[in-house]
Amino acid sequence: MRWITILCACIVSTALFADVIVKSGESIQKAIDAVADGSTIIVEAGTYPEHLNITKALTLRGAGSDKTILEPKVESVPLTDAQKIDFANRLLAEKNEERQLQIVADFLRHPTPPTIGIQATAGVTISGLRVRAPAPNNVGVMGNDSIININGGKTKITDCVILGPCMNGVTIANAADCEISHSLIAACWGTGVVIAAGDRSRVARTLVAAPLHVQIVESDVRNCYYAGMTIHAEGVTVERCRVSGAAWHGIRYDNCSPTITDCAIFANARCGIYASGKTHGTIRGNVFWKNEMDGVSCWFDNTDAVDHNTFVANLREGTAILGNAKPTLSDNLFVNNPVAMHQNQIADRNGGGGAGDPQPTLRGNQFWKNPKLVQRMQKDEPVPDGSLQTDPKLANEAALDFTPADANGPGAHHAAAIKSPWEILPEEKSIIPDTDTRDYQQWKKPAGMR
Repeated sequence: MRWITILCACIVSTALFADVIVKSGESIQKAIDAVADGSTIIVEAGTYPEHLNITKALTLRGAGSDKTILEPKVESVPLTDAQKIDFANRLLAEKNEERQLQIVADFLRHPTPPTIGIQATAGVTISGLRVRAPAPNNVGVMGNDSIININGGKTKITDCVILGPCMNGVTIANAADCEISHSLIAACWGTGVVIAAGDRSRVARTLVAAPLHVQIVESDVRNCYYAGMTIHAEGVTVERCRVSGAAWHGIRYDNCSPTITDCAIFANARCGIYASGKTHGTIRGNVFWKNEMDGVSCWFDNTDAVDHNTFVANLREGTAILGNAKPTLSDNLFVNNPVAMHQNQIADRNGGGGAGDPQPTLRGNQFWKNPKLVQRMQKDEPVPDGSLQTDPKLANEAALDFTPADANGPGAHHAAAIKSPWEILPEEKSIIPDTDTRDYQQWKKPAGMR
């Protein structure tokens, strides 16, 4: 009798966790609602016009990012009473007039729900999908709409394409544990990946609270209007990614300390990395190429460790150290930047006199073909002792391989290649400038903007 009971339990367990197949024309959400925790939902090739809400552990697997497409219809979703009450409470609680105006603007925009919303689950895996969302209401407002919104819990996204012209690609918040790998996030009118400590609706104003655990690995984040990534929380690692083509910054982080290693960060209209506030991040082994201002910009009380990076052909300077920033720059390679390292004060909002006393620690850096090496307050400074001024013999500059010959010397030796395995998509071409610049004034309004 005991063995019969065990056998029956095994049969029931197997039935509960059997794969569920969703065919073209069927509803993915209905499958999500019906399955038990831990199930796998296989979504066949096709286009699915849905918003998904995931509140249980499961695996959602498509037939490939070029075959299984999740693309909700443009629709008007009425505000709930809870949303109206939340708006009123937030407006009453906020004393700052500028932030009150932002709260009103967000409310009037009536944000579109995410294509995939994930709420505090024990474990969700999403793979083999192309996920899109409607265009933003107003290109002049930086809103909080996201294609995928991850609110706490544990999530893994792999082998996916997350594609605008929605405002943001992926928002990760509220102590989430999230990994994004081997994916493309592109053509967003705001930011590709938004990482915040608090509630999604307060992302733009959030600083550091509860830490997250976020890893973004072997992925491309490109051609997003504001930034590739914005980080406002601890516990973030970005590794071997390509981050390119933003109208402002490749990666921006404020008052937190991410680890950014072995990436290619290039062709952004402002900074490759904009690191601001009280930070102690690690920027190591990256290539910064052809950013239209600088590779890395350290602001205010920044104390980052910036080491073994290659800064090549950035259009204004390799690095900028501003205000009271005190980063440590060691074993970096600077090639063919108009200015290798620039140090300066920060002007006030009215354009008046500068403030701050930048004091970087510089050691073991190498310089080649930079017209100016180290400048402080627009004046040339002597190169610190221990610096090298010799040809690094880069592997193949014409092929955009900037690996230096000396495997033990300064510079990046294991960074992701500049060339991407992901072809530029029509959604990207429809909004980026027609020339090489990513200057924000030359971008095109997203097609289908409501």
